[in-house]
Amino acid sequence: MIKDADPHLHLVIITGVSKFSKVSLFSGLNNLRDITLLPGYATICGYTDEDIDTVFALELPSLDLEAIRERYNGYRWGSCEITSVYNPFDVLLLFQNREFGAYWFESATSTFLVDILKQRGVFTPQLDQWKTEYELLNQFDVDDISTDALPFQTVT
Repeated sequence: MIKDADPHLHLVIITGVSKFSKVSLFSGLNNLRDITLLPGYATICGYTDEDIDTVFALELPSLDLEAIRERYNGYRWGSCEITSVYNPFDVLLLFQNREFGAYWFESATSTFLVDILKQRGVFTPQLDQWKTEYELLNQFDVDDISTDALPFQTVT
């Protein structure tokens, strides 16, 4: 559908489209620039510490700022030196509901991912320590994907 609208489009940002969907569902698209892991765009899909402290300053007084940082800050694209960002879905629902919750996780559980990680014996409490090479993240053959690429491709 987006391809047919090409003459009317100047700039389009598509989020939530991993390599899986680009290959299978949207194969008609071409000339896409994947900015997912480029350093200049590392904070485009989340809130930074500065955003939380300034833009949302009026929301903070009744909430534990350190708990917000611990629960919702930690998404990174690219190298570990790049600033981490807060999950915007979780943060906005925290401010609306005024209580902590696993909002993003509750919105949709990837049973495919969970089943494969169990099958491969991945110890999931250590996922936050997981590091991999950029080249592995570009794998998208669902029948032959490395365990390193699987969480990245099924969650992004």
